[in-house]
This record gives sequence, C-alpha cells and structure tokens, in this order.
Amino acid sequence: MVLKEINSIQSSTKDLRSFGFVVGGCFAGLAALSAWRGHGLAPMVLTAIGGPLIIGGWLYPRALKPLQKAWMTLAVLMGWVMTRVILSVIFFAVMMPFALCLKLMKKRFMMLEFDSRRASYWERKPEELFDAKKYEQQY
Repeated sequence: MVLKEINSIQSSTKDLRSFGFVVGGCFAGLAALSAWRGHGLAPMVLTAIGGPLIIGGWLYPRALKPLQKAWMTLAVLMGWVMTRVILSVIFFAVMMPFALCLKLMKKRFMMLEFDSRRASYWERKPEELFDAKKYEQQY
C-alpha cells in the first residue's frame, strides 16, 4: 500500500512549482523568524536552502523533481508511521481503561467458556423488540 502511494506521487510542472514555492517559502519564513530572534548562522543556512527552491520553482521546476520525489516519499513514510502511532495511542488511551473498568466490575458481554450442559447458545430476545412500527419511525 505504501509503495502504491509512493508510486502515485504527482510530478507535473504545476506540482513541482508548487513544491518549490511552498517548501522554499517555509524555509524562507523560518529564516526570517530565526533572523528576527537574532540567531547567527541559522538564517543564512535556511535562506541558502529556501532561496534556490523558490527560484527553481519559478524558473525551472523540472530540476526539483528528484528532490520533490524524495521529500514526498519521506512524507508518505512518516504518514504511515504516524498513523500507526496515533491509532495505538487512541486505542490504549480509550479501549484499555474501558476494558479495565469492565474487568474490575466483572462485566461480560460475551460468554467465552464452553458449557456442555447447554443445548444451544441461542439467546431469545423479547418479542417487543421486533415490532414493525419501530422500524417505520426509527428516530
């Protein structure tokens, strides 16, 4: 799935120009912020990175294609990793406490043990739940 997404990265002239302006503009903005805060070397380095990206995106966007492919591949890989991290954090922050509370209250929603004395595991529901009028006006 990740390889399919990496292979589908668009590299048209418009995409390359946009890449140069956006990424170069971000570096230029960081350079301005760094200069405003009085840092010595950082603004020059950030300008040396952002300036050619902006100029390259404006004059010759095709030259940015390898850099754009590498940048977007890194972005796809970071997105793949961060998706798993975020979903894991949500799972452990929501589901684990919920399961722990249910376990402490000894609440079970499923019968997991096998009971050889039971003829069937089918559980009957009250007939009132299956009233046709409830299906006509559900909300």
